[in-house]
Amino acid sequence: MTLAIFSCLLCCSKFYVTRLQELLKNDFELFIHPDSSIRTMKVNPLSLSCIIFDLLVENAPSRLDQILLYNNRYPDLPVLVIIDKDNIELARLCGAHGIKNVIGSSTLDEIPRELARIINDNQVKASLRELNVELSACSFALTEILLYIESYYQKIMTVQEIAQRFNYSEFNLIKDFKKSGLISPKKMLLCLKIIHAIKLMDKTSYKMKEIATLSGFSNEKRFNECFNRVLGCSPKVYHLNMHATNVNHG
Repeated sequence: MTLAIFSCLLCCSKFYVTRLQELLKNDFELFIHPDSSIRTMKVNPLSLSCIIFDLLVENAPSRLDQILLYNNRYPDLPVLVIIDKDNIELARLCGAHGIKNVIGSSTLDEIPRELARIINDNQVKASLRELNVELSACSFALTEILLYIESYYQKIMTVQEIAQRFNYSEFNLIKDFKKSGLISPKKMLLCLKIIHAIKLMDKTSYKMKEIATLSGFSNEKRFNECFNRVLGCSPKVYHLNMHATNVNHG
């Protein structure tokens, strides 16, 4: 089973639903908002990577005002706007209001690449490099496992999930990690999640409960326990110290 990394919500679209579904089906999970009114739209921003607004509708400028209101409500969630390629005035209005991610209707084939760029620019990720893991020193089989962990650590909850995916026993997986001089897969997962959480503290305005979810912890209590065990303080204390350091060096 392929794990979906990117989930996008498509709003207000009347013309390109089927085509966008076809274009995005391999790399993105696309949800369609059934109501044409953006003002009534309620979503969980933690479950989404991006929102796509289709302004190929009547009264597009007034729709733009609604998008700005929504964008202010969820400032950490990136937005992509589709406009008519000939609507130069609307493109200018988008730019004037700080909406940078705009694509013309004639270049929809580029939307998967554009979405990936937008999401990756916005996305906080931990990497194996931050744990001093050298893939060049690992076997091909182990490298595949490590890259999988690096890509999906937020969604992986147990070492058993990794072992089953690659037809390993949990015992042999831990043994291979140790033989290659790596920390245990359990500790690797935990450290990547915590690094991810620290980056979210630094770069977003999410609450600790939201950071716990986005970093791959089952709940805030588990997040606090793991964070305290690894770093010797609670996430809130760490965040306060981080903020104080930033202020003192600002």
